[in-house]
Amino acid sequence: MKFKLVAFLPLVALPLLACASGDSTVQRDTADFFTRLSQGYRIEVKEQAPLDVMWTFSARENEFQRFADLERISWPRQIAKLTGSIMRNKGVMDGPLFLYFPIDKGEPDGDLRLCQPVETLITPGKDVKPLSLPRTKVIQTIHRGKRSSLGTAYRALEKFAREEGLPLSGMASWQVIRGAMDAEHTSDYLTRVQLYVRQG
Repeated sequence: MKFKLVAFLPLVALPLLACASGDSTVQRDTADFFTRLSQGYRIEVKEQAPLDVMWTFSARENEFQRFADLERISWPRQIAKLTGSIMRNKGVMDGPLFLYFPIDKGEPDGDLRLCQPVETLITPGKDVKPLSLPRTKVIQTIHRGKRSSLGTAYRALEKFAREEGLPLSGMASWQVIRGAMDAEHTSDYLTRVQLYVRQG
């Protein structure tokens, strides 16, 4: 019995010794954990299934160069145009709207596409076009508060990608989880933000 106890003790002590030693892996994981807590973001990498969407460009008066301009964007006409075209063509919507766009250093870097997932692609219209997004990986987090500060969330994702050696495709998306329709104050807004990992 005494022999078994002596043999067992080192097994229990191993994790404690690793934490107390200069093990670089343990220190790195701990540092990453607290960095993400201080930024206020819980970051995850997930597989994203293939997705068919119908999309329309942001209207000219709604185009913007920086996230700081987002609070004054109004989309009712764009959404009506997109969903109206899908319904006229007997398309079936299959999921929430989202924005899909090129990104550089945490900011939009080109045209924005307002996308509506559909069960199957429908006939393109004058301003509404089809797009098939392939299966891929995404890095994502949830941003709380005004969408004018989404750049902070995207820069946190970009930092995570660099640290983990994940090559980015240069494309991003965001989707409203809770916005003006469900929250009284902008501080309660919730937005899912994603960066797409390059395939191959």
